[in-house]
Amino acid sequence: MSWHWLIGNEDGVARLEAFSDSFAALGRPEFKRLLSRLARLPKDAANQMAPTSFCALLVECGFEDTTPTKR
Repeated sequence: MSWHWLIGNEDGVARLEAFSDSFAALGRPEFKRLLSRLARLPKDAANQMAPTSFCALLVECGFEDTTPTKR
């Protein structure tokens, strides 16, 4: 997911992108759940999705958060 700032939406809008080396992973159950959840978002919620909200959605859909944390 990447965020783009457009005229009229200075908060940024989300754009789903995939590089060719990830295409096989798109068929995994986690991605199917994610795409299903994204497809059901109301337009206002989709337009206002923040990176932190998307990260939470990934975890809800079964993705593992492997972000390094400070100790």
